[in-house]
This record gives sequence, C-alpha cells and structure tokens, in this order.
Amino acid sequence: MDRARRFLVWLVVEVFGRLGVDLQQPPRLGFDVGPVSNQRTAQGVSMKIILTTDQKVTITLNPKTPGGHPATLDGVPAWSTSDPAVIAVQPAEDGKSCTVLAAGSTGLATLGASADADLGEGVDTITGQIDFEVVAAEASDLGFEAGQPELQ
Repeated sequence: MDRARRFLVWLVVEVFGRLGVDLQQPPRLGFDVGPVSNQRTAQGVSMKIILTTDQKVTITLNPKTPGGHPATLDGVPAWSTSDPAVIAVQPAEDGKSCTVLAAGSTGLATLGASADADLGEGVDTITGQIDFEVVAAEASDLGFEAGQPELQ
C-alpha cells in the first residue's frame, strides 16, 4: 500500500507540476487561523510531502492577501526544520524559495517559514509550515556487475 501511495503522490506532483500548478501553496480553505500576540498563521489545509532518502524538492513562497491576490513581504523570509537529521533546508538568496533535501534519516519533520507581512516600520510575522515524511529509497535496479572472464 505504501508503494502505491508513493506512486500516486509522485504522479500527482509530476502531472500538476508539468501543468504549472503550484502544489506548494495550499488552497485557502483553512481552519488553521488566529492571531497569537503579533503573529499570524497561514490559512490552508495541511500539506504533507513524502520524499525518499535520495530526493529533494523546491518549495516556493507565493504570498496572498485574504482576498487571494498576490502580496509582498518585507525583508527576507526565514526557513527552519524541526529535525535536521530528517530534512535539510537550503534557502535561496532572496528567501522566497528553498530546496528541501532528505538528510539521511527516515522519519517525520516539519518545514517552517516565517516572514514580515507589514510593509512599514512595524513587524507583523506570518508563518506557515509543511509536513514531510522521509522514507527509505527502494532499489530500482539490480546493478549487475561482471568480473573479468577467467579460465575454468
């Protein structure tokens, strides 16, 4: 069942990726809301990405207003991982995207991002996260290797 599920996830990401659909931005249907002090959490259905131990994926921020229109962030967004043994994060120079790499260990980890939504002198931090599961990569080739022929 896990193999079939991983195949379906790969298929969906591949097909929608080729169509230019941004799967990294969850749909704005959310329930994950509420200001806590001066922080806001991005709205949306939670997302989980499954990687094998030899894969990586690029995540891109696409900030939106509450009405769904493109929005600007102030400064460079910050990225984090809940478990650096499971996923490693390599932010782009401008911080608007990052590459998430399987770091070697299998397990669960959360990628976090935070940015300043206030374009003025103040700070209004908005955060978001994506759950990752890293699973062991399966063999895809037997990798036959032959030695030198020799006399019997």
